[in-house]
Amino acid sequence: MDLASQLVIGVATTFVLGLAVGPLLGAIRQFSTVGAPAGIIEEKWNALTNDTSLRKGACWLGNLERLLFFAAIWMDAYSIIAAWLAFKVASKWQVWAVIVSVPKTLEGVNEFDFLVARHKWASQRLVTFLLGTNANILIAFTGVGIGKFANHLCSLLG
Repeated sequence: MDLASQLVIGVATTFVLGLAVGPLLGAIRQFSTVGAPAGIIEEKWNALTNDTSLRKGACWLGNLERLLFFAAIWMDAYSIIAAWLAFKVASKWQVWAVIVSVPKTLEGVNEFDFLVARHKWASQRLVTFLLGTNANILIAFTGVGIGKFANHLCSLLG
């Protein structure tokens, strides 16, 4: 089996396995829903914490991330993965520190309820961020493994 065929098999495997990441992250979000703290209108809280308008962009980013991981692993260029992960962490840090920084208190909202809601929301976001990245890396490794060993697998099966 030639290199091009192995690459096609590997990329196709990575793409097909990647279809499971969105539903996995959706299940995590659904499993760990964050209710509005007392004093905040549920509709407004949901608009803040459960915004679905960005999911399409996140899906594209996840697909490109898996492809980047696949290419880096295929070429044994793990520094590309390290650089991407560093960029991703720095970007997430900056967004949370500057743009999304949630105040510690809100007038008319129970402080403890708000603390619990912030904690749950932050935990949910962190888990989906880490789980999505980890799933993308594992899927890319699987795609590379199947692609590189496709010739061997074909000879075993045929």
